[in-house]
Amino acid sequence: IPPPQDLVKLCGMRALCVNDPSIITAYANDHAFDYSFYAPLQVWRRPGDAVLIFSCSGKSRNYIEFVSQELNPLLAVVGTDGGFLKEKASCCVHIQHADYALCETAFSMVADLICAGLEKP
Repeated sequence: IPPPQDLVKLCGMRALCVNDPSIITAYANDHAFDYSFYAPLQVWRRPGDAVLIFSCSGKSRNYIEFVSQELNPLLAVVGTDGGFLKEKASCCVHIQHADYALCETAFSMVADLICAGLEKP
């Protein structure tokens, strides 16, 4: 998946990579791993923003709690059976395959297509 700086640079979007080890560690040390994605997403959330989440399982507790608030439109790219995110997303790309590595490879292609479609001249 392209790093968030590509979304910033190419598309002029605010983007956050929640799997950054420093972010995960900061929240997990003080709270729990269950909030290591949820908390930074809450900080970055703005009214009217759409949220794009890539998740192999679609079942991360962090994401389930975040999207359950239904404050922002959800766009999801999910693998395996799609989980909760597939059901909650306004728009979903579902890579229906049990192999996480294959799903993540497909995620990179989807992300590149998103960047190409949103790239500012």
